[in-house]
Amino acid sequence: MRWYFGLLRLKLVRSLVIEICNPNDIEFHASEIFSRRTAPWNKMTKAEAQGVLKAVLGVLASSYDSAKAFACAVHKPSYPNRDPMQLAFEDLCSRFDRYLSRLHALGDRQRGMIVLADGIAAFGINFLYAPAIR
Repeated sequence: MRWYFGLLRLKLVRSLVIEICNPNDIEFHASEIFSRRTAPWNKMTKAEAQGVLKAVLGVLASSYDSAKAFACAVHKPSYPNRDPMQLAFEDLCSRFDRYLSRLHALGDRQRGMIVLADGIAAFGINFLYAPAIR
């Protein structure tokens, strides 16, 4: 049930902070929130945008102790001939795999699940299956 209350808290953050568009259309991408270049973030002050991120991270912090978040930032100029989405996806999957391997080495045989936003999920699936299709 904790996950359900976490979802309710995220919906509450969406509806309270972001009144100018449909709350169901909002995804919490840190880079977009911090840059405040696009709606609805461009209507917020820096402090308000940071408050949104803190509220979202608060939902994660109050979830299960075993819940973990992984993040990746790609410095695009350092990889001029590489797709930054592909680099980030590879990095996150690698970090997640190493995390599960460390747990397994300690006798913890739990499984893991990666949750991706819609656009990212489509990219990830295409990236993973592209070698098989060629």
